[in-house]
Amino acid sequence: MKSAYTDYIYVLNPEEPFLLEEFSILEEKNEEGIVYRWSAWFQYLPLSSSTKAQSIGILDSNCYHLFSSVDQKSKSLNFLHYDCQNPIEMKIQKIIKFIGNDGLQYSFEMNINNFEYENQWYYFDFIYFLYNKKFQIIFIKNEQIIQDKILNILPFEDINLLQKIGGDLIVEDSKIINIRKGDKFASFPGKIMPTYNDNNIKNFALAAITLSRSRKACKCQSNPVKTLMDSDFYELKTLIYTSKFSNCNSFIFSGWFKINEIIKIDQEMTFQFIKLSSNMQNNQLQNQNLSPLQLFYKLSQDINKVVITTYSYTFPSVTQDFTNDPFLIIKEFNINNNISLWHLLYVRLIEDNLNIILKFYEKQQVYEYNTQLVVKQFHQIYYKLFLEIFNFLTATKIFNKKIVILVVEIVMVLLIKIVYHVQRNLIEYIVLKFIQTNNNSILQNL
Repeated sequence: MKSAYTDYIYVLNPEEPFLLEEFSILEEKNEEGIVYRWSAWFQYLPLSSSTKAQSIGILDSNCYHLFSSVDQKSKSLNFLHYDCQNPIEMKIQKIIKFIGNDGLQYSFEMNINNFEYENQWYYFDFIYFLYNKKFQIIFIKNEQIIQDKILNILPFEDINLLQKIGGDLIVEDSKIINIRKGDKFASFPGKIMPTYNDNNIKNFALAAITLSRSRKACKCQSNPVKTLMDSDFYELKTLIYTSKFSNCNSFIFSGWFKINEIIKIDQEMTFQFIKLSSNMQNNQLQNQNLSPLQLFYKLSQDINKVVITTYSYTFPSVTQDFTNDPFLIIKEFNINNNISLWHLLYVRLIEDNLNIILKFYEKQQVYEYNTQLVVKQFHQIYYKLFLEIFNFLTATKIFNKKIVILVVEIVMVLLIKIVYHVQRNLIEYIVLKFIQTNNNSILQNL
């Protein structure tokens, strides 16, 4: 049996995230050595906006349609492959159900590690040996074969079939036990790469791994806007910035900030100033349990604090109940110096390591607060940055734009150098900065 790599793969269009084909058993060649295959790679990225849902989206069902086969006339379902998340039981499963040509029901389930699902590539290959009356099932995770099984049975009880990879599914009729009319399966939230296959017998798994290796890598693209514009906050209350490209496995946020005036209203007041979230339009998907960075000022007569939050998921679902903040991580820094000093916020996420550094500057004196965290966060996200300005903060226009630009350039070069040495080729980064000053001497002393 020779290995012949004549297959090819492609990425589904986000506007049409499915592949629909007809298959007629009677019209296909029934010869020794001829096989028929249905295969695709899937990468779960629930906050990536990489595919647009059809009528059923991620908020409508915790089960995602991967592949199905229905009778063309009756629309009766006879084969279904899908992923299901159960946030209550904290369980993820890959499931195959079909009717064999013997009329019997067949079902296969595979449990997936909760921390080995998001941002991982999973592949299925259904191989139909019509002449030999056999059916082969292959599952691959990244480049590891996790299942390779040959059954002495053929699926697809019906003769003329309509088969679909990706997209959503609303069951019109079903011959499969426990799959009923009206059941809904959401469009898969992530990337889908179907494989076009030939009819030659070969090493199917090796071919799939080899062909997809270059296409699966996340390619970093530097966002064109790395430095935020100078701003006047006399009238503006909120500024919003969005990234043009998604990140891969990292981001960097850096900014200089200064509170010019504090109007104390009560014994203790908390104000949010920064929020970084995904650029998803649904409020559920912009919940603080999914925000990699939030900054609050907590002011009181006794002590002032800076509160920074981030998140780490314990189960890779973005649709679960966030009422009790299951993912939220809160870090409070008691500020022992004057909180109205110029301060630098530097946040860097690389892989699962999050570093937070906060520095206040008073002439030659530096007051530093920092923490390091190990987190599990979602990948390939188009970020949206909110800068909120409240009444207790007053700021003035920038009087010397040249000095501000000079500082931004120095900081930006430093950040790029740090990121570049971490992961030379695959790193993706976003540098978001906000600079505001009306005092040249402060910048000269930094």
